Amino acid sequence: MERRGRKKQNKTNRNIRNLVLLAAALLIVVFLTQHRELLTIRGLTGAIGTFFGQDAISDDVDFSYDGNDKNEIAFLKGGLCVSAPDGYRYFDADGYEKTTKSISLTTPAMLSSGNRVLVYDRGGVACFLADSSGVIGDVKPAAAIISASINESNWFSLITAEQGYKGVATVYDAAMKERLRIRTNDEYLLLSCISPGKNYFLVATVGQRDGNISNKIKVYTMKGELKQEIYLGKSVPVNIAFSDRTKFSVVCDDAVRFFDVKGKDRGISSFKDGRLLSFTISENFVTYLVRRNKVGLKYMLVTCDLSGKELNAKQTNEEIMKLTSGPQQVAILSSEGITIYDKNLKPIDVYVSKKETRNIIMVEDGTILELSENSGAKLKKN
Repeated sequence: MERRGRKKQNKTNRNIRNLVLLAAALLIVVFLTQHRELLTIRGLTGAIGTFFGQDAISDDVDFSYDGNDKNEIAFLKGGLCVSAPDGYRYFDADGYEKTTKSISLTTPAMLSSGNRVLVYDRGGVACFLADSSGVIGDVKPAAAIISASINESNWFSLITAEQGYKGVATVYDAAMKERLRIRTNDEYLLLSCISPGKNYFLVATVGQRDGNISNKIKVYTMKGELKQEIYLGKSVPVNIAFSDRTKFSVVCDDAVRFFDVKGKDRGISSFKDGRLLSFTISENFVTYLVRRNKVGLKYMLVTCDLSGKELNAKQTNEEIMKLTSGPQQVAILSSEGITIYDKNLKPIDVYVSKKETRNIIMVEDGTILELSENSGAKLKKN
């Protein structure tokens, strides 16, 4: 039964009592945790609808649901997905609740491919695929899910902690049919990633070499053939992402590194000045924020291209609370407001944020979603 999202009577002072998204701590890396709060969406227009293949969210539409600090959100074909401890809900572009799935999710996690979402319980076994029409089907892993990934073709992977192994990585196609399974006894599996062309599968591992910690990226074909082992040393991988069919980036705790599937080292951008706090990956550049160890300004905001070449760096004492990006732009929420930059950190626009704003999300057309603790959210179109 469809149900329209509730509307506040006072349209000029919309407040929705929701908590949205304690975003994923990718395994052992605390700085990946994000906090998204109360959510109202207004005026999502134009390019978002084109990107997701249908009309965008119309003006003055609110989405209303129970708040929880573990909620996660994603955009899907102009609508909104909410993954919460008590289940999953999808609202269409007009604010109607179209899909509800009641399921217990201790630590909700959700990934979007653009036209589907993969919803799972990090540390649990619940997992399913959904699109704008509803829930497609459930996946039943044999053990607790450590991490997951999904590509633009809706192929997805799960890393699980099965008894008798240090890690198991499983690849599924868009029909949820198992296509590849990799088991290890000598190293732990952390992350995985499927190439856009579905030709290669990456797995990030933690193990030992000659008595020392040795982390690496393993490159497999979809037939399970190990093609390359790329050694990272003591660097801890926290994210892997393809930039095209054969090239990928690895964000580690001490640097961003760039490789191809043949194992060629294409470049590196090191966090030599401090400790990584946050990062975001765009179409042709990476942005990261470090807290500096040296005397002087506290923070360093850096952009680099996909070969590790620094595009620009900006030192600041502003408290930067959130970093987010679209295909060609990056935005920060700081103590002084919301600033949008191009890839060279040239300011494009500045907004005065509300005092209670705690988070921002940039979507594909440069629109900014502003999230607040007790005043809802609003979209700003760059």
